[in-house]
Amino acid sequence: MSLSDEEILAEAREDGRDPEAFASRMRARFEQVRIASRKTRMAAAKAGVSAARRQETPHPPAVIDMASARARLRQAIDRNPAGLTMAARNESELSDADVLSQLQDLMELGVIDPQDGLS
Repeated sequence: MSLSDEEILAEAREDGRDPEAFASRMRARFEQVRIASRKTRMAAAKAGVSAARRQETPHPPAVIDMASARARLRQAIDRNPAGLTMAARNESELSDADVLSQLQDLMELGVIDPQDGLS
């Protein structure tokens, strides 16, 4: 480790090695690895884009009437007040996003039939 660059090159030549040829081979190997790495990253990116496209809905999301959504949440609360959270009980204080989130949760729990729709 304490040898200078010149001493290392001289030692390699004494052993019958060509440092320039070795350096050239190493550069070529590094380039091959760099290209292979980029191809792997590109393939992963393409797979990610393909997966994202498969998850996209083919139609734009339906416009939701928030008055209807709030009414559905209120109906669910009135039908089952003991089993719902305090946040759901204060429906009038919830933002539109919160109302939609609560409705989605209730659909997933089976409290509200998802087939009824929200639009």
